[in-house]
Amino acid sequence: MLAGMSAPGPEPAPQPVDHRGWTAGRLVLAAASGLMALPFLLGLWLVLSSTLGGDPHGYVVLGGTFLVLVPGILLVCLVPWLLPDRLRLRGFGLAVLGYALVAVLVGTMLANL
Repeated sequence: MLAGMSAPGPEPAPQPVDHRGWTAGRLVLAAASGLMALPFLLGLWLVLSSTLGGDPHGYVVLGGTFLVLVPGILLVCLVPWLLPDRLRLRGFGLAVLGYALVAVLVGTMLANL
């Protein structure tokens, strides 16, 4: 054997890639998240439009607030499960932060009516 050369050994096994793609569970979660996003966005639009005027009794802003807060909680619970395992905790934290910001924004709009 030559100096400085090592004996050939077995090649390292290729590392398995955790790339499962869109499984049936993730497709169901994506559909459920989309269904919850529709009333959430409708509620945001109702709250914003009622604060700009056009809601003399306040019923639209109350309904919009309900449509923002309840589906928002469900979105916070559903959306992080769409992410890969290594990003799920970070996604949950960002979803909670986003929900808290929207809740504070809606509460501020309610307080200024």
